[in-house]
Amino acid sequence: MTKNINLFEDEIQNMIENVEQELECIHKVSNLLTKEIDNLHYENNILFKLIKNNK
Repeated sequence: MTKNINLFEDEIQNMIENVEQELECIHKVSNLLTKEIDNLHYENNILFKLIKNNK
């Protein structure tokens, strides 16, 4: 019985570690997406100014 409990605890610990790794990846992707959005806003502003100046 104790062996089963230990195996169960090990499985839970592995699941927790996997979730922590996934959260870290999600955080990194979120940061990259935020940077990309910032870049797109910057490019959009430049294009808007170019269009405005060409009228």
